[in-house]
Amino acid sequence: MLEPLQVCASMQRFDISLKALIVGSAELFLSHMSAEQPARWIDIQLLNMESRQVDLLGETPSGELIQIEFQSSNDTEMLRRMAEYSWAIYRREGRFPRQTVVYIGKEPMKINFEIEGPDQWFRYGLVDMRDLDGDELIEKGGTGDSILAVLARLRDNRAAVRKIVERIAALDPQPREEALRILTVLSGLRKLENVVTEEIARMPLIIDIMQNEILGPEFRRGLEQGIEEGREEGRREGELAILTRLLEKRFGPLPVWAQQSLAARSAGQLEELTLAMDDAASLKDLLK
Repeated sequence: MLEPLQVCASMQRFDISLKALIVGSAELFLSHMSAEQPARWIDIQLLNMESRQVDLLGETPSGELIQIEFQSSNDTEMLRRMAEYSWAIYRREGRFPRQTVVYIGKEPMKINFEIEGPDQWFRYGLVDMRDLDGDELIEKGGTGDSILAVLARLRDNRAAVRKIVERIAALDPQPREEALRILTVLSGLRKLENVVTEEIARMPLIIDIMQNEILGPEFRRGLEQGIEEGREEGRREGELAILTRLLEKRFGPLPVWAQQSLAARSAGQLEELTLAMDDAASLKDLLK
């Protein structure tokens, strides 16, 4: 099993969960991203790019670099960011990576992935997670694949979640608790957190843990935290999308600094900005 890629503490919790799953037990998912599985993962901090860190950067046995980025919103700056990532990695590693953006958002995917100039051409791979067969990930993949399936296309949400929970229930206590926490976080991106909690409650082994005087309270807190994180991230995405549209209607296309400022704020902060927008004379006045 590959060691998890070291990630900065400021990353969104569900992003961290996704990366931990993929480098640990999601080989079937990775096969959709690249013909070769990465043999090692590279921890790379692009210091000259506003301290950005790529989500996943791996190297295959044949020496090809594979970069995977997760995106939960239709970021208008994604094309520029991926181009900058490409050159920054080239400067650092001496090779261009094969790049793929995996869209995991709730809204229909509307992300530019290609640009052409007089003597230039750039593009990256773009995958909507809902285009992947979630049932195949569950049936043929590892534990990480099956958890990622909650974000993919499913024929029957409840039946799929039940299979995922049953697989997780077979794990040892510590990885089982972490896997359930990750599942509840990711399920919030598809509004399946209630289905997940109901199916978890059906599993006798997990019920035994929840009733244990020592383990039960901590386990329940972990699940509740995961559910709340999923709900909060979904709420934040909605607030961000609404506020972005309102600001663009009033002030025109948002500059990069404004997009970055908005992306760093919580759902509550975005809601406060929406209420304060009418009284702001400028973007700088609003986002100061």
